[in-house]
Amino acid sequence: MTTQLLDLDILTKFEKHTPPNIIPKIVAMFFSEIKTRYEKLVQAAEQEDMDKLEREAHAFKGSAGALGAKKLHEVAIKLEDAANNQHIQEINQLLNSLPTLIDDSIAALKFYFQHIELLE
Repeated sequence: MTTQLLDLDILTKFEKHTPPNIIPKIVAMFFSEIKTRYEKLVQAAEQEDMDKLEREAHAFKGSAGALGAKKLHEVAIKLEDAANNQHIQEINQLLNSLPTLIDDSIAALKFYFQHIELLE
């Protein structure tokens, strides 16, 4: 499951190039930020603000990609494209899939970083 959700190459590089005392802060910040970004995506979709949705999807994509959350990154790419093309039905389907995917990705990251005491 972990390898389906996460890009282990990115995570390995992240660990190699990030001071160990900083990793828990970055990971905790990601956990909080990704949920906030999801809320902003939903709000933009409810307001049918495709420009805001596209910007939020782009930011979501960057956050997910930087921490190796591969499946979240892939969904964010599709969401950004759907917003750009104003495909409302696809946007709603993608947004509906995100809560479970966010939870699963957070669980996978916690498992991956289990050797480090993470901040909650």
